[in-house]
Amino acid sequence: MQASIFDLTRISVVRFLFPDALIAIGIAWWLNGGFFVFVATLVGIKIIYLLIWIKDALWTWILFTVRHRKIMADALFATLTKQHFPKPDIMRGGFIDPGEYLGSVALDEGLPCELRLCAQMENSTLNTIKIMSGFVPTWKLLAAWDDALKRYKSTFGD
Repeated sequence: MQASIFDLTRISVVRFLFPDALIAIGIAWWLNGGFFVFVATLVGIKIIYLLIWIKDALWTWILFTVRHRKIMADALFATLTKQHFPKPDIMRGGFIDPGEYLGSVALDEGLPCELRLCAQMENSTLNTIKIMSGFVPTWKLLAAWDDALKRYKSTFGD
């Protein structure tokens, strides 16, 4: 059975508000406050969640920029080098699209079957992450792929 948009929205609202509403009701009851205390507590809880989300987002961004991008790019570069992928071409304003590159390698019948299979597996992994993750993890992975492909291209010595 397929859920309607109304059902999904209702479930999301309940998941988003219900636990916090219970806490707000408890605090309003404990303080002998009325509806205003309930609303103020509920809004305060949501503001705390927002501040925690901003802190987590900034910290994640800083860690990725400082260290994790290089770690991801190094791992991807090692795969490209170990499997002897062909030289990538720079596309669209200096960006190398890993999906296009891996797809072209997978479809190139002049390359060894093992390499084509490896390219298809990497492309499938990339597509799965694009579908299952949000914008930020996808952007991080694409940035690491871009770094790895540019570094790998430079090993061919133009």
